Amino acid sequence: MKPTLATVPAAVVLSLTGIVTLFAPEILLSNILGTADATHPLVSMLGGLMLAFGYMNWMGRNAILGGIYGKPLVMGNLLHGIVGTTSLLDLVTQQSPLPAWGLLAFYVWYTVSYGILMTRPPWKPEAS
Repeated sequence: MKPTLATVPAAVVLSLTGIVTLFAPEILLSNILGTADATHPLVSMLGGLMLAFGYMNWMGRNAILGGIYGKPLVMGNLLHGIVGTTSLLDLVTQQSPLPAWGLLAFYVWYTVSYGILMTRPPWKPEAS
């Protein structure tokens, strides 16, 4: 798997979600998750975490990832994906709005992508 297929979409989605969560948490929480309680400081911390992961993925988009290469970046994303996926599985119900299902689908894809990067040898670009 080419690492940019995981890092670039993850960087974009996590950065945008982090920015919205930091500066307008009520929009994210009310429109996607169906709740409006955005006053807790942990919501801002989550926004900072997501923005940091997005930035880390953007900076690592051209790095060699897989096997022993880039293991901190891959492992951090994999653990974040596992926790995010299991948390969203508990949160999303059949009555949840469509964006919540989209976020869950992203997290499933995100976790699988970094799981593949964790278990495969590094991707080597073809010589031209």
